[in-house]
Amino acid sequence: TMVSLMDLATIKRFNSETIEDYVNRFWQMKSRCYDQIPEYKLIKIATTSLDFSIWNKLVNQHVRDMSQLA
Repeated sequence: TMVSLMDLATIKRFNSETIEDYVNRFWQMKSRCYDQIPEYKLIKIATTSLDFSIWNKLVNQHVRDMSQLA
């Protein structure tokens, strides 16, 4: 099934899920998205649902692509 930008925005990281597993799940869902989304927006969407402690570590880094999150 196809997914929308709104579907991507609702993906949350499970407490027991590693960051790598979360990014892989996000990327798999993104591959079914019919909207064309620039990578910098995908990164913003993906990092929004990370725990504050993890997000806080990334806030001052320039993450250029999704592979840097894993």
